[in-house]
Amino acid sequence: MIMSSFDYLKPSSLEEASKLLLENKNSRILAGGTDLLIRMRGGEVKPEKVIDIKNIAGLHEITWEDGRLVLGAAVTWTRIKEDAKIAEHFPALTQASAEFGCYDVRNRATIGGNIANAAPGSECGSPLLIYNADVIVYGPSGERSIPIDQVWLAPGRTNLAEGEFITKVSIPLYPASTKSAYRRISRVEGQDLATCAIAVMISNPEEIAAREVRIALSAVSKTPMRAAELESFLSGKAIDGETINFCKSWMHRNLYPRASSLRGTPEYKKIVLGNLLEDILREFGVLAGELI
Repeated sequence: MIMSSFDYLKPSSLEEASKLLLENKNSRILAGGTDLLIRMRGGEVKPEKVIDIKNIAGLHEITWEDGRLVLGAAVTWTRIKEDAKIAEHFPALTQASAEFGCYDVRNRATIGGNIANAAPGSECGSPLLIYNADVIVYGPSGERSIPIDQVWLAPGRTNLAEGEFITKVSIPLYPASTKSAYRRISRVEGQDLATCAIAVMISNPEEIAAREVRIALSAVSKTPMRAAELESFLSGKAIDGETINFCKSWMHRNLYPRASSLRGTPEYKKIVLGNLLEDILREFGVLAGELI
């Protein structure tokens, strides 16, 4: 299919980009373009204006400030994958970056674009949820911060207002003892969207009574989601075989993946996620008698 014609605009400031978005209702932001350009070539979207934000200062920066990691919206997944400090403090995000597409895609795809695309199986979705990230957006009223769990509304839909676009992702640092991990499965390794994915974080892993467990799931709902009931059940208690069985049962009773998915049946996804959760908890060494 031949791509429909469009005007290419390259603003040099946040204010200019927001103004262009507001003035051109049928416009799209271009960062990496790995999702947008495919959809345009397929005729799924036909914007009259494409607004390239890669020329705006600051959107490519990775900074550490006030106890937080701040990623510019145009930071690529390759840079995340290769940053040793991110791997040290946010291993789930690094592990997600390693699963993100192939080498060529990682070199172009951006953290901001992955969030804005609002896919149920978004690679960044579950890691950012367990880390309680904030998404910084800029629009006609200036800058505002949105908690990550309030960004996604439905597949392809976000909580951004007219004229707003993502500029940064801000993630709080956690104590060195904190453990976190991301796991996913797909039909074709490195080339396919996730069949399903899970991210887990445990604060105070060696102090059972003080443990806080966070669990986020992707590709099992309309948006990436926190498993709040499961988190509450696992926090502050010893974890053993009976606990794991409850978690697997919870997956079957409370998850409703889309039956029409080409990547896996609902039953398959529930089984896989239960097994991935068990694997992560075992790797963390928090199963009863296995604490390290």
